[in-house]
Order: sequence, then structure tokens, then C-alpha cells
Amino acid sequence: MLSRPIRKFIAAGLVRGPWNSRWLGPPKHGVRGVEPDLGATLIESGYPPLPVPEPSPSTPPGLLAELHRSSAWDIPPLYLARLRHARYYQPSFAVIDARDRLLHAFSQGWEESARGCNYAFEQVRLRRPRHLPGRSLLLDVKTHSQNYFHWLIEAVPRFQLAERAGCAPGGFEHVLVSSPSMAFHTETFARFGLAPERIVDTAAYPHVECDELVVATEPAMFAYDAAVAGIRAAFLTRDRPVGSPSRLFVSRADAPARRIRNEEELFQRLAPLGFTRVSLTGRTIAEQAEIFHGAGVIVSAHGAALANLVFCAPGATVVELHYPRYTLGLYWRMARQLGLGYAGLQGDTVAAEAGKDPRLADMTIDAEACVALVTEVLKLRPSTS
Repeated sequence: MLSRPIRKFIAAGLVRGPWNSRWLGPPKHGVRGVEPDLGATLIESGYPPLPVPEPSPSTPPGLLAELHRSSAWDIPPLYLARLRHARYYQPSFAVIDARDRLLHAFSQGWEESARGCNYAFEQVRLRRPRHLPGRSLLLDVKTHSQNYFHWLIEAVPRFQLAERAGCAPGGFEHVLVSSPSMAFHTETFARFGLAPERIVDTAAYPHVECDELVVATEPAMFAYDAAVAGIRAAFLTRDRPVGSPSRLFVSRADAPARRIRNEEELFQRLAPLGFTRVSLTGRTIAEQAEIFHGAGVIVSAHGAALANLVFCAPGATVVELHYPRYTLGLYWRMARQLGLGYAGLQGDTVAAEAGKDPRLADMTIDAEACVALVTEVLKLRPSTS
């Protein structure tokens, strides 16, 4: 195994050779934008950063400022392209066109530490590509294809986005995704009529060349109306489920990390307000869609389960319980995009886990403060919720 400095030195020389990166060396060039010669279809325009929010009685000012800071990014335009004789190099999520150009806009990431801002440019050889005949759809998600949030929000919409560009989901000979071993992968493929033999595991085949590769620019989390509509169309089977609890408390008691240490105490205080505790472990995407679509108020700790907010009916409200050293504005922004009500509360650090990775540490919730917040939320909602 060559060290990185030596590999970079050799790759810098090879890039000047007459050969193509199919056989030797890195790609010849990098393209940052969506070039006209790609023939890409514009799906949806981008959006500027969210304006600074007005003070909210339901979310403390310090928490509201942090939610805004962590989600005040520009949302670029969303494109979909159908590329002839393009390649996909999974180790650096690189899409390479027939002219040996690495297309950054379709390559799911920008590595500031890499030469050319993608590690493919540092490779002496990308390995011989496996040829895939016919039409292929790229579903790989850089931010963890095996995470429910990222799969649902970033991968699933690509089926409907492709259909808008004239490519029916059932018409793909191959679908490219890394390590598709989760139950929600299988459910998604079945939903779109894709037999197992059409799924190409890019962890096993890290360099593939496709007769035609259909690829979207990254559907930045949940920000695009077209992406949200695609998710709902895929898994929301009826307008309003019957018998679903309208007030939900989402449990993390069986989660491997980021639990609420005093969850039982908290739920016992919420139950008299009409809340039902639900665990989403083992439930299908369709089942989770029904549960959230039928909910008027949802109380939940920050986590992948809240990706299901995309299924909520307009006017529903989420009360998000934030970890004290791990605060992200993803679901606050999602609520604003979807027209949902939002309230937030910060948890307290568990003394024994103060030195633990903030993304894994448990927390406690001030039950009295949470009940007071939820009570205020309920006052603003119809009595049926």
C-alpha cells in the first residue's frame, strides 16, 4: 500500500498522460457546475438561507439561534442528468463522464483536504470498471445509505425525480447503492418493482461503467418540494389513517445511544395529556408514514425517526427534545418547509457521560418544563388533536 504523499505524487504525473482513468491514473479534469453539454434537467430552483427567525415563546432564544445557525445554508438548484458511458467510483462518490471529467455537482460532496477536492484525483488506478449494460440509477448516499434519515430523505426521492425526466423506476436495469442490507432498502426496492438481481452493491463493485447513468445533484436534506412529494407518493398510501394516535411520544428506550434516561418519568407526565408512546423499531416505512400522518402533536428526541415529519399533515406540530451538546436545526428547518408547528427544548447532560462523544451521549429532560411547553402547544391547537 502506497503512502498518501507518494500516491498523490504518482497520480499528479499520471494525470498528464494520454490514457484514460478507466485504465490508469485519476480523472483528467474536474467540473464544478452543471455544464450545458450535460443536458441536465432542472427539477427545482434553489433557495437562499432562511431569514433570522422571530423570537418564539415555544423555543428559548438561545436554542432558536443555534437551530438557525446550524441550518442557515443556501439550497442549490436541483438537477437530474442522463449521462452516456459515465462511470461511478464509490470510494470517493465520484461521477465521471465519458470525457474523463469528474462532475462535482453530481458527486455528493466536496473534500477540501483532497487534491482537486475529490480523492479520486489522488488515485494511481481506480480499478478496472465493471460494465453495466442498459440504464442505471445512482442511489448511493454519501451521508450513510444505511441510515434511515439519509435513505428516506436523500435516496428515495430520486426515483420520482428520474420519472420526471422520462425514466420510469421499473425501467432501470440496475440501481447502484452501497451495502443495501437494511429492511428499508428491501421495502423501497419492492415498492418500485425492482428485483434483487437489479441491485448493484457499490461496496462490492466500487468502480462501474454504465451505458446510461441517471444521477441527481444531492437532494439537500428535505428542502425541495419535488423531493418531499416523491417521498410521500412512494409511501403514504391513504389521505388520513384510521385509528392512529393523534398525540405521539416517540420512544428511544431501545436505541443503542442518545437515550432519554428519565423517559419513563417523562412519559408518565405526558400520558394524562393524551399522549401514546410508540417505538418505531421494526416498523416498515409505510407503517411509520401512517403513524406520523395521523399525528397532530409529536414529542420526540432529535433522531432519524423525525425524518417521518415529511409524512405529517399540514398544521401538525413537533416538539423536539435536543441533546445538550448536539444541537442541529434539520428538523426545525424541515418543519418550516412543510408548514408544521415547531417547539424545542434542550435536555440536560448526564454527569457520567459528560466526556462522551456528544453524538452518542444520553440526556435527561426536565419533565416539568416539557409538560409546560407541551401544554402551551396544545392550547394553540384544535381540541381534536
